[in-house]
Amino acid sequence: MLVSLKYKVDPTTDTLLMHMILFKLDTNSRTWFERTFSTDVIPKLDELFKFLTTQARSITSSTTKRTVQRKLTLVAFNAQSQCPPCNGDHILSRCDRFLKLSVQGCSDFVKPRIMFALTA
Repeated sequence: MLVSLKYKVDPTTDTLLMHMILFKLDTNSRTWFERTFSTDVIPKLDELFKFLTTQARSITSSTTKRTVQRKLTLVAFNAQSQCPPCNGDHILSRCDRFLKLSVQGCSDFVKPRIMFALTA
């Protein structure tokens, strides 16, 4: 990309970009990347890009699996006939009482029900 913008790309540029990108990564990704090289080897920018591509593919794959599980859970939850907070004839996501709760209030309301569903 830098070459196409007519910037001079040299080993110093690689090192600088590598440092900037690694600084932006979460701790786990940075650690996994650093583990792939022995301590006496300085990785190249291309190797970081290959690692990030693999990580992105892995995350995309796991996100797809989670989405399928979430949809199954929502289908089962939406089958309820009454809204738990107000006993109205609507789903939780359309409940005015639930939607007016703070984030902590929503969390406090949902957590015990999730724990019950998991143990039932």
